[in-house]
Formats: sequence, C-alpha cells, structure tokens
Amino acid sequence: MLQRALGSHGVGARAISTADGDYGQALISRWPLVNTEIHDLSFRRREPRRAISTDMVGPFGSMRIVATHLGLSLRERRSQINKLLAMLGGRDDPTLAMGDFNDWFWAGSVRRNLARVLPDCSRHRTFPAVLPLFALDGIYLWPSGLLVASWTDPEARTLSDHLPVIADIDLGRANA
Repeated sequence: MLQRALGSHGVGARAISTADGDYGQALISRWPLVNTEIHDLSFRRREPRRAISTDMVGPFGSMRIVATHLGLSLRERRSQINKLLAMLGGRDDPTLAMGDFNDWFWAGSVRRNLARVLPDCSRHRTFPAVLPLFALDGIYLWPSGLLVASWTDPEARTLSDHLPVIADIDLGRANA
C-alpha cells in the first residue's frame, strides 16, 4: 500500500516473520533501485537485523542508499557499524545512510563513526514519539552540503513509537 502511494520502486528486508506479520524495513522510491542487496547485520543471539543497500537512479544521476535498523546493545552496534562502513566506503556517487541507529551513547557511537564518512546529518530527537528525548533515527549524507533541511513529523506519533525524520536533499550540489 505504501509503495503504491509513494513510489513505483521498492525493496523490503524482512528480519522476523511471526503469526501477526513480518518485521524489518522497506525502502520505497519513485526512481529505479539497482544493485540492491540485503545484508545480514545480526549479532550473536540478539534480534535479527538487516540493511538494504542500493543505488537509486534518477534524473539527477545515481545515489548510493543504505537503510537499516541497528541493535540495542553497544557491542552489537559496534559490529553493525563496521559492516555499514564497509558498504558505504569507496564510492564516488552521493551516498546516504538512514534508519533507526539506536545510538544512545556517545562513546564508540554510531553517530561519530558515520560522520567520518558521511558528514551531513540530521539531528532530531525522535524517541519516544510522545515526548522525544533521544536522537535514535537519522539521515547521513556525503558529500557535505547536500542536506538542505530536515525535520520530524509530530503527527506520526500515533503510528509509531519513533518520529520519522524527513529531509530535503539537493543532489545538484554534489556536482557543484
């Protein structure tokens, strides 16, 4: 339903299947997604986690996108961020990483590690949605200067325990 409303291209990364449904993340685009891979970021006996990596090809050129939902423990996230950095590194195209990073602490943080390769980032409190105190969800971009603006949608608090992060990105700045 969301894909029909938002875009004609999409990919899902199911991490858990139960009697009441599937859990994971989805990436939806109005432009084609190519070179798409689902990466297993699971750590030991923790909850299964995935990342979607793909190249979005639009009228502005190509952009590398990684969408994920990282784990809750510090050791788990450290392992997962190393895998994410390997997916993100060594590219010439504009690159974006987004998702629920569950980054509660600064020491060894996802934020610091991602900012080394993706310097533009959103910084919004997104959790809990009812009274956001923590910036767990975000958008990171390379090269610097692509992020025009970002914000959250407080009306979404009825749909999730996290507020969504929304961004305006100017890919024309990548070639400027």
